Amino acid sequence: MKTWNIAVIGAGAAGLCAARHIASRGNMKPVIFEKAHTVGGVWCYTDKTDKDEYGLKIHPAMYKNLRTNLPKEVMEFPDFPFRSEYPSFMTHELLSEYLSSYSKHFELDKYIKFGCLVRNVKPNTLEDTSSWEVTVEDLRKKSTYTTTFDAVFVCNGHYATPLHPNFVNQGYFKGNVIHSHSYRTPEQYSGKKVLIVGCKSSGQDISLDIAKHAESVIISHRTSLVTCPLPENVNQRPPIATFKEDGRTICFADGSEAEFDDIVNCTGYLYDFPFLDEDCDIKVDDGRICHLYKHIINPSHPSLMFIGVCGVICPFPQFHFQVLYSLAALDGSLKLPSKAAMMNDIENDYQERLRNGIPHRKSHVMGAAQWAYNDMLADAISEPRLHPRVEKLYNDVHDTRTANLCRYREHEARLLDTGMYELHRSPGD
Repeated sequence: MKTWNIAVIGAGAAGLCAARHIASRGNMKPVIFEKAHTVGGVWCYTDKTDKDEYGLKIHPAMYKNLRTNLPKEVMEFPDFPFRSEYPSFMTHELLSEYLSSYSKHFELDKYIKFGCLVRNVKPNTLEDTSSWEVTVEDLRKKSTYTTTFDAVFVCNGHYATPLHPNFVNQGYFKGNVIHSHSYRTPEQYSGKKVLIVGCKSSGQDISLDIAKHAESVIISHRTSLVTCPLPENVNQRPPIATFKEDGRTICFADGSEAEFDDIVNCTGYLYDFPFLDEDCDIKVDDGRICHLYKHIINPSHPSLMFIGVCGVICPFPQFHFQVLYSLAALDGSLKLPSKAAMMNDIENDYQERLRNGIPHRKSHVMGAAQWAYNDMLADAISEPRLHPRVEKLYNDVHDTRTANLCRYREHEARLLDTGMYELHRSPGD
């Protein structure tokens, strides 16, 4: 029986999940390359916001007061529950502890090469396209080496390379401007007038965090207004139209104006795979990775897998199914279509999204489609589906968040013997 040596890039949640299931196969061995010195990836908090000790850009985007916006009862890996004493909505410290426990429980640390940065991944054309040359820099030893692998799992996440907006005359602004990736603590905004650009999850949460200290917070965005009660010093405006020459005044699309001391851009992130050689035949086109079959597999080189590129999802359970689907494709228990058929499937999925009003830049956004997607992966490899309560609780929490953004994290979910749950709402909700 062939022994598969598989490179895993990143020891965050996706990489740990990949390694856990690779190592469970008797004929597969993972090697995890992680540039940091601990597991957890984006969930590892650091006060640093620019460069690490090696002069590399900081990967984690955690801020000090972050708590999860999903309850643990839907976040957990299907084969590794959170500790019962954890609250439903956890601090990043508890999430990091969970991932560390996951690694220890499945004895993954022995497969991890910490302080190692993948510099290049290239198909081995000297033999065949089912093998890979992976070039790694050992940051502590300041040395570089290349190893051959049978497959590569790309698990580097997509919350490390900020998407910076480009506004008319933004160079006029004299205040401090950061991306949410560099946000850590709210105290620095005490008594200030702060503009938050963007009103997705990070924009909403950072606005509320800063509002506890700032004189005022305005959220500028193009999405539907938040209709639930907000703190008295938090207001909403439409998108930015332009900046004025006085260095403080910003004009909005509705003609209104306001002065600001600081701006925090909560404008999302870019997919970034600087280590992929052009021979991998993967490129990023304005938010779309071209091309990935089922958002996972590279049709040109089917032993190159991408775990966790989808957005607006319940992440850990989806990583679980993506990894198992990938391994079934590698060991042959799942027969992949031809390259032409995979490319046709990708195009059909893309066109269906466009017809449904989903823009090109959101080619990997799931939202409500995640449940059918997860079920499709599970059914294809004869794995149990997620329990129906996961989707129901996910949707209930979304509704609760919409109705009470400021307090929804005070709620607790309690699983019942029937397999369902109760969501205990705080008094006054």
